[in-house]
Formats: sequence, structure tokens, C-alpha cells
Amino acid sequence: MLKDCTTLIGVDPAHLQEASWCLPMLRKNRPELWGLPMLVLCDACQSVDWWQRQFAQFSDHPDCRFVPVPPVEGATQRHRMLSAFIYVALPHLSTKWWLKVDTDVGSLQNVPGWAPDEWFDDAKDFQFLASPWGYTRPPELHYALMEWAKTVPEFAGAPEPEWVLNVEKQRVWFPKGRIISYVCFGRTSYLKGLTALAPGPLMPTASQDGFLWYVAARLGLPYARPHMNKFGFGHRGRKMHRWFIEVMGK
Repeated sequence: MLKDCTTLIGVDPAHLQEASWCLPMLRKNRPELWGLPMLVLCDACQSVDWWQRQFAQFSDHPDCRFVPVPPVEGATQRHRMLSAFIYVALPHLSTKWWLKVDTDVGSLQNVPGWAPDEWFDDAKDFQFLASPWGYTRPPELHYALMEWAKTVPEFAGAPEPEWVLNVEKQRVWFPKGRIISYVCFGRTSYLKGLTALAPGPLMPTASQDGFLWYVAARLGLPYARPHMNKFGFGHRGRKMHRWFIEVMGK
């Protein structure tokens, strides 16, 4: 049974429309989440009051807190907002687990047992769970992690994950795979560990799932890669409106 978990939603004005489709589908097909706290990491370009008014038009979550994501000098919008899932969220997390759901995710079916108890088994000690993925693009996102790791004593002697550069497609391929975090469960304690290695306010790279995975892969920490689409989730921004109509009957 899903418990002791906070749902994380990140949103800026460019993704507000997606959020207005994502949240109602979550409400319909993941009603358990409406019994758990939700944290909305909202771009500080608008006030918290403004964000609350927008969300009130499509979400009736009873325990939803809005936390502004402040500007970071020199940061891209992507880097700043993705970093917020670690550095802005962490001080506001009082639960053992968190669930990140991207705004371009559709909850297409109510799948019984979509968050199996075994995922949260302390004996397995998974630090996070997210769908499998094979590459990072562009390669500079991975190169940034490798350069950062050279400055972190905890990585001394820990081998790099195997990788292959595909010049034509401008991506780094990982033969043993990595993750993609459009739907991602994680331990709050793992975020604390990440901030100890990289204090922020920005991640060493503008890839949240790449950062989560890289640290675990280097340090030999356990994680799992279930296919989230088998549990009724879809991930494709350009299909969101059609999915919304199909799921909500509107």
C-alpha cells in the first residue's frame, strides 16, 4: 500500500497547460495520491497566490503546498527547474518517499497494485525506481557529470558506468542502461545524500534522472527500473490533450 510519500510536481508557465491535463488524470486514476501530501515546485516568476489560483481551476488536492523555485544567476530554465526537485523540494519533505510526476505524463488507466509494496521494501533498499532508458543526449550532459565526479572524493576508485559515444546521433549510449524519471519514486534520504555530494543550488548537470542514476551507478547503490508504462502511465507531451479527452471524457 502506497504511504509515507509526497507527490512532486514541477511547473513553470510554459508547462501550466500540461499540468491542467496531468493533474485531473492523476486524480481519476491514482486517487490514492489525494490521500497523500503534494508539493508543487512553482516558478517564482509568478507569486504563490497566482499559482494557487491557477491550480484551483483543475485540482482539488486537499494537502497541496506551493513552493517557489527562485532564480539562479546564469542558470537555464531547464537546469533550474529540474534542480528544484532536489534542492528546493528537500527542505519541505517530511515523508520517507517522494513521487515525481512530470507534467507531460498521462495516467491512462487505474491499474490495481500500480505501486507494489516490494518497491518500498527496506530489505531491498532501492534508492529510487524509474523506467529504463538507454542514453543521454546531448553528450555534454554526461560529460559534466564525469568532470564533477573528479572533484568528489567519494568517487575515488569507483569505476565509471560503461558508455559509448554515438557521434551521428549526438548521444551517449549506456550498454547496461540508465533511467528516465517521468514517473519516479525515490527515498528522501537519497536526496540528502545527493546534496551532501553536490550542495547546489544546481545539479552538476541539467539532467535530473541522469544525476540520480549516475551517483547510484558509481557508488553501487541499489535501484530498480520497472517499466512505468506497464502500470498505466503514458509519457508523450504532444499526446497529452488527446489522452486528457480520452481519459476524462471531455
